[in-house]
Order: sequence, then C-alpha cells, then structure tokens
Amino acid sequence: MDAPSIADDPMMSLVIELQRQQPVAGPYGTRHEVPFHGTATSPHWDGEWLVSGVDHITRGTQGTALIDVHVTVTDGTTTILYRGHGRGSADGIREGVTFETDAAAFAWLNDTLAVGVGAVDGATLTVDLYAVT
Repeated sequence: MDAPSIADDPMMSLVIELQRQQPVAGPYGTRHEVPFHGTATSPHWDGEWLVSGVDHITRGTQGTALIDVHVTVTDGTTTILYRGHGRGSADGIREGVTFETDAAAFAWLNDTLAVGVGAVDGATLTVDLYAVT
C-alpha cells in the first residue's frame, strides 16, 4: 500500500474573522470558545461562500493549543459541514479535517480527508485545506 500524499493546491481556502471572548481557566489549560465568520473560496465552485463556526481551543501550559473546530460553509442553498482537530502554536495552525454534506454535487467530500494549514494575523485567520490523496 502506498503512503498518502497531500495535494499541491488547496481544495478550499477560508478567510475568517475571529470573535475572541474571555478565556476560562480549566484543569487542562486555558479554554477559549472563539466564534467566527468569513468566506470560503474553492476551485470546486464559483465565488465566495459564507463561513461560520466556532473554535474550541484549550491552550496548555507549554503554549500549544489543542483545537476542535466546527465549521459551516454555505452558498445559501448548499451546505458543507466540516470538523477539524489539530494544534496551534507560534509556527501556525495544523488540523486534520473531515466533511459532511447531503449535496449530490459535493458527495465526494463525505469520503475526503484534508489537512488544514493556517495562520492568525490579529483577528483574521486564513486556512488553506489540502486533500489527502
């Protein structure tokens, strides 16, 4: 069996605005609930689609953030949901992503795994998703 590889070009790119809230101290680190909204572009559709969701982040004592993200991407008719789990540090964000949709045109996403690579600049987060092939 061949090892998986990562596609050269992003299958989806997101630009989102983070709505930071007061963090809460917990037994495993500082907990952040960060709602967000923005846009997504993709070579698989025309124009920008709306993005909304929430990052559930726990920042441990060593500074690494454990990320659990829930995202909705929609054009108002078609909806794509995705979940990402990953890590964030000074080097950026890395996450594994799975998708759900009932749209026939995007049913292939239900069997797709992607890797997200992102960076935060102020309150703006950019994330490129690359399909694992």
